[in-house]
Amino acid sequence: SVARWIVNELLREIKDTCIEDLPFTGAQFGALVALVDAKTLSNAAGKEVLAEMMQDGRDPVAIVQEKGLTQVSDASFLEHVIDEIISGHPYHLARYKAGKTQLLGFFIGQVMKATGGTANPQLTKELLEEKLG
Repeated sequence: SVARWIVNELLREIKDTCIEDLPFTGAQFGALVALVDAKTLSNAAGKEVLAEMMQDGRDPVAIVQEKGLTQVSDASFLEHVIDEIISGHPYHLARYKAGKTQLLGFFIGQVMKATGGTANPQLTKELLEEKLG
């Protein structure tokens, strides 16, 4: 995981900066990757935290708490949000049920928007597939 984050995310972020000049420690970077691996953070939120760390070297846990980026994996909470989204979009629901299954992405997007991007994407997809039939 750490190697993947270094290659795919960190190297993209540092651009012309030397690794020795990073404003955070290896332990802080490891803590960020651990948060993503533990599903406390989504990949997208992890990237946001890394960008913040690049700016000021703050601890990733502090950034997560300050910005409220902890991934929501509470199925009952997500089901409530999903029910509201489905009931608020009857036209899209009818089209989905008529075979336009690519609208699953629309519903996932609406849940992510409603939760400020903190909904667990995989759980959201599973719950939506259940609810949409």
